[in-house]
Amino acid sequence: MKKITVLLLLFSLLIGSSCQETKGTGSVFPSDQLTGKWNVVQVLHGFSSFLQEYPSHTIVWEFDTTNHTVSIQNNSSNTNDRYIFENGTYPYVLTPNTDGSLGCLQTLTVQDVNLGCCTITNGELSFSAIYLDGDYIKLVR
Repeated sequence: MKKITVLLLLFSLLIGSSCQETKGTGSVFPSDQLTGKWNVVQVLHGFSSFLQEYPSHTIVWEFDTTNHTVSIQNNSSNTNDRYIFENGTYPYVLTPNTDGSLGCLQTLTVQDVNLGCCTITNGELSFSAIYLDGDYIKLVR
């Protein structure tokens, strides 16, 4: 049953991204909405349909929009965890996608890792690099 749920989630993400207008959807949010702590709660790993869920406060990202850094505290004890960042502070860049070719209006890069489309909706922060065969990451306050 869990595999069916994961496949349905992946399918809806793909359909949703393919149905978006070419100019991009959503909105560019003010950087101050990014400020503060966010808890990683889900990571969907590319097309492998591997969904990793985390309890709140297991992996915490704290964005400092003044210095353009994100501090990551990874408390996961899972040694098989495919998560890409260890504990530390990393620079980030929020880049407008002016031509809308990715189906979103801005992308986020942490260190040198492009996390893809960056959106904040209903108190959830998400990064989607599905178009790069990458991850979908969901964070909540």
